[in-house]
Amino acid sequence: QYSWRINVGGTLLLTEQIINKGIFTVFLSSNLVFDGNTPFSKQDEKLNPKTEYGRQKAEVEKNLLFGGNKISIVRFSKIFYPGMPLIQEWIANLNLGKEINPFYDMVVSPIPISFAVDVLIDIIKNHIPGIIQVSGDKDISYLEVATFIAKKLNFKEELIRPVSFRSAGIEYT
Repeated sequence: QYSWRINVGGTLLLTEQIINKGIFTVFLSSNLVFDGNTPFSKQDEKLNPKTEYGRQKAEVEKNLLFGGNKISIVRFSKIFYPGMPLIQEWIANLNLGKEINPFYDMVVSPIPISFAVDVLIDIIKNHIPGIIQVSGDKDISYLEVATFIAKKLNFKEELIRPVSFRSAGIEYT
C-alpha cells in the first residue's frame, strides 16, 4: 500500500542515510503505538497499536533502534494548536447556534504546540537520544474539551450533544 511505502519504507531509507552520516536525528512518533487501554504508558512498554497509523509508527520505531545515540524517537500525545480543524469546526457551529457532537468515550492527553516545539528544540540542541514520550498531565474526553471551549467563548452548553465514537462509525481495532 502507498501509505506504508511512504511512512515506513521512505522514512527508514531516509533516516538510515542521515544517521549513517553521523547526523543526530529526531523521529516524530505517536502514542498510538500503544492500544490506549493504559493511561501514561511507559517508554519500554510493549507496543500494541490498534490503528494502521500506529502500526506504521511502531514498525519505524523498531527499525530505528540501530541509531543508538544518534536517534531520538519522540512520542507525542495529541498536539493542540490554533486553527485546529476540529476545534474550528466546533466554534463555527456553536457560533451559528448549531449543535456539536463530541465523543464522551474517547480521551486525549492534550499538549499545546508551543510546548511540543520547546521539547523538540531541547532534544535537538542537546542531542538527547532514546525514546521520549510527551503528553499532557491528564486524560480528558473530547466532551470535556468541547465544554471548556463553549464556556470559555460563552456559547450555550445545550448545543453540546455528546456521542460515542462507536456510534459515529469509528473503528478502533
